[in-house]
Amino acid sequence: MFSLYHTLSGEENGKESKFTFYQAKHLNVPFHLDYFYANEEIIKKTELINFWRKPNDDIPNKFEILDVGDWISLSDHLPLVFEID
Repeated sequence: MFSLYHTLSGEENGKESKFTFYQAKHLNVPFHLDYFYANEEIIKKTELINFWRKPNDDIPNKFEILDVGDWISLSDHLPLVFEID
């Protein structure tokens, strides 16, 4: 089992550019501490969605971390969405 985010982004654990948690909703205290794990077969069929790019319809599974601006008023954790075909 592998972290979807780290495998698809190519980023190392602890060096993430996209965060999943903002301590006490403070934007200057970010962490990446929420994960989805999957096996290699599922990951090969998964695309990491970025909010600035349209998804590739040829890839059946989609994974994304939703935008902080849309969710910080509701929680200090951002939703992670993993859509599996």
